[in-house]
Formats: sequence, structure tokens, C-alpha cells
Amino acid sequence: MKHTSKKFFTLLLVAIALVLAAHTPARAELSPEQQSKAKEIFFEVLSPFCPGRALNDCPSGSSIELKNEIRSMIQAGKTRDEIVSVLLTRYGEGIRAVPSTKGFQSLAWSAPIGFLLLGGLLITVWLRKKAIQEEKPAASATPQAPLDPELQKRIERELYR
Repeated sequence: MKHTSKKFFTLLLVAIALVLAAHTPARAELSPEQQSKAKEIFFEVLSPFCPGRALNDCPSGSSIELKNEIRSMIQAGKTRDEIVSVLLTRYGEGIRAVPSTKGFQSLAWSAPIGFLLLGGLLITVWLRKKAIQEEKPAASATPQAPLDPELQKRIERELYR
């Protein structure tokens, strides 16, 4: 009885492996140029299955299927822009790892540069203003009008007691 159940489980594991192998799409062989193009797309696109991760870094099974689909599109002769366009249509603008340089999204590129320039300008103005203030002579410690001689004597007596 023990030997029969061992055979059954072995056959069951083999059957499961065959079913999984039948459903896993064969990975097409790409030329080095095509592999480079695929990698470029994998890094350029965020995974719709692993939020915040590039498609290249997502370990989910769905991302593996999407990578294989992209490889198939490359083998079919589609350009990088055509593939990205298909992905944008399917998953929306949120799939871009790097914002577009066109339209309102160009603000994502220009705003940080503008803030850096503005901050540098403000710091420069502040430093110059501070330097000018330090160059002004300090106000004299002695009063401008002479003191009454009697008051001067009284102050000296109080100080030097």
C-alpha cells in the first residue's frame, strides 16, 4: 500500500509539472540587439503588478507574462515607441517610469531646475545683504552729546568704588 501511494504522488507531481510547462509560454530567443531593446523597455516601464517597481524588477508571474509579450512584439518587428504606446493604452500614463517631456508632464523636468535656480538666487541675495550689513560701521558706544560734567563725575565715582 505504501509503495502504491508513493507512485501515485510521483505521477501526480509529473502531471502537474507537465500542465505548468504547457501553460508557460516558451521564451523566444532574441538577438543581442533585441535583448537590449527589451531590457530598455523593462526599465522604462513601471510594473502594473508591483507598484513602484520597474517591470524589470517585478517578480510576479503576471510581469513575466508581460515581459514575454513584449519580447514577442519585439520579434514581430514592433519599435520601442509602438510597444510603449500599446502599454500606455492598456495601463495608462502611470506606467511610465520616466515622465514624458511633452505637455504638462514637462513640468516634472523643469520644476526642480527652476526651484534650484530660484533657491540659489535667494541665497545669493541673502548673503550679499548680510555682507553689506557687516561692512557698515557699528554704532559708537559713547553718546553723541557730551555729558554734564557733574553727571560724569558721579558715574565715575559709582563705577570705581
